[in-house]
Amino acid sequence: MNNLVMDSPNLDAARSKPQTSSTDVQAASEIVSAKVAAERLEVSMAVGEGDYIEGKIRVGPGKSLVIRGCVNGEIECQGTVVILSGGKVLGLVKAAQLVNEGDIGELKNPAKLDVGELVLGVNSRVIGDTVYDTLAVATPNRGVRGQMIPRSEMDAEEA
Repeated sequence: MNNLVMDSPNLDAARSKPQTSSTDVQAASEIVSAKVAAERLEVSMAVGEGDYIEGKIRVGPGKSLVIRGCVNGEIECQGTVVILSGGKVLGLVKAAQLVNEGDIGELKNPAKLDVGELVLGVNSRVIGDTVYDTLAVATPNRGVRGQMIPRSEMDAEEA
């Protein structure tokens, strides 16, 4: 992975800092926990603890989706997806921003992520391939199993 950062509740600083490349190392003060992110966002939809949703979820711009339960299917979010500890996503996630402290994918069912800003928080786990613009990783986490591809490298290969 290209970036290593620690967890911090300073979301505004992270949003306002211009990103010069997908391999920039973000300072520890720029990462936010999933819980803090969920408290600060305008939540359009929430999947509660113990809830299970199967299918396709679409969330418009400026809105967010907060997951404490399980989503099996496709998520398209023009805003922020927050997966809290205990939350699980199986399938495809396309989002402007993804803040994860839960589980994404399984060994027999790897996920596919296509996100702008990816924040892997404390105790997060990702199984599957990811395309991202910017990446921030907190420690400790439970790891990533799959390809992590900066969009800038993918675009260069396709040109």
